[in-house]
Amino acid sequence: MAKIFGIPISIGVVNPNLAAFTVETAQIAVINTPVQLPNIPIPDGVEVTIRSALTNAFSTLIFVANSSLNALDPLKRVQLRPGTGVELKINNTNLVWISSAVVGAKVEIIFES
Repeated sequence: MAKIFGIPISIGVVNPNLAAFTVETAQIAVINTPVQLPNIPIPDGVEVTIRSALTNAFSTLIFVANSSLNALDPLKRVQLRPGTGVELKINNTNLVWISSAVVGAKVEIIFES
């Protein structure tokens, strides 16, 4: 194990930056009916950003959770306003569920590819 100033540190493999990024979208079709994000495998070391689209109306709230049930539970979901997002270290975007009281509300799914 390597040491810096006598303190042991772990040196791991650093994943290089990827050459491009991908942007996908998902949309709410029915009020307060959770939508599972599409099946997109994510490489190790890559974070996924789920962002409420700027085209959503200012007052539009989108809820992000790890299950259909949790997407409806105010204590188990993350709330997004247009332009705000959450970064997740997950291996597939289908682990994420979204819901909203606004039909047509969109999220953007952004990740290196």
